[in-house]
Order: sequence, then structure tokens, then C-alpha cells
Amino acid sequence: MIIGPGVKTGVPIKIDNPSELGADLVANASAVVSENKTNGALSQASIILDMGAATTMFAINSFGEYIGGCIFAGVRMSLDSLHGKTAQLPSVSASLPEKAIGKNSQDSLRSGVLLGTAMMIDGFVSKFEKEMKCRLGEARLFATGEYAENVLSACSHKFKYDPLLTLKGLYYIYLRNN
Repeated sequence: MIIGPGVKTGVPIKIDNPSELGADLVANASAVVSENKTNGALSQASIILDMGAATTMFAINSFGEYIGGCIFAGVRMSLDSLHGKTAQLPSVSASLPEKAIGKNSQDSLRSGVLLGTAMMIDGFVSKFEKEMKCRLGEARLFATGEYAENVLSACSHKFKYDPLLTLKGLYYIYLRNN
């Protein structure tokens, strides 16, 4: 089965061009909507974070509709880009630094990328909630992806982390289409 137009996902896609939405994002949305419905409807808005090659964050309104999101460079992509596009910055692991103020290039890179990503995520959560007309902290927050565990502990917002979210979504889509 290929996820695309005509496949039943359980999630109405309310963006300008639904066909450009990645199958991974559709699967994540399907999992969240499928697992969080009460009496056939979502009780509150949701925000889904996926931290892989790229970092994506998108919004599901309280009607269970995918209404849009944002995309920014992933943790590894950012670290690799800084190493590869500069003369002296080293290649470093994607681990959180102990402090925001780095005393060496490695810790400064980790601070900028990992803590910076956590701060971006927190800022986007606040902006998304405001745009969705949610009260502060009202939206349910979900996260998945290779780098989520590295960054989530540095976020002030608390996410429900599920490393299998995308696979669960594929399962729900499969059930809807058989």
C-alpha cells in the first residue's frame, strides 16, 4: 500500500496542497487521531513533533484535521552542516551539553544546535497554541524520531514520546483500507 490520494487515513488534510504532504507526517497524524479520539472526536488540539533528518512540527485541530506545520533542519543535519561548511568546527555527537555556555567548540556546537532546537520547539508550541486559539498548555504534545530523546529533556513543554508513532499510524491506515 502506498499512502497518497484516495487512501483512507482518518485525518482530513486541510492544507493548500495535500498531495505534497509526506507519508510519514500522514502516518503520525493518523496514529495520534486514532489513539486519542473520545466518542468519535478529539477532545483537544494536538501538536506532533518528528525529529529525524528534518525536524517537523504540525498541528491537528480539535476536529482531528491536519491544519499545517513547520519544517526546520534536523539535529544531525545542523551539526553536519556546521562541520562541513566551516573551516574549523569539529564533527560532534548529538548529545545535550551540560551548560548553555560552551567552554569549547564541541560544547558550543551542542549548545547551539540541541539547546537551540529545544528553544525553537518551545517557541513553536506557544505560537501553534496561540494560532489554534488554545489556552497555554492546552494542546496535547506528541513526539517521535531519532533525535527526540536527545532534545525533549531540554524543552520546557512536556511531550509524550513514542518511538513507534509512525509505524502505529501505518497500522491504523492499513486497518482503514482493508
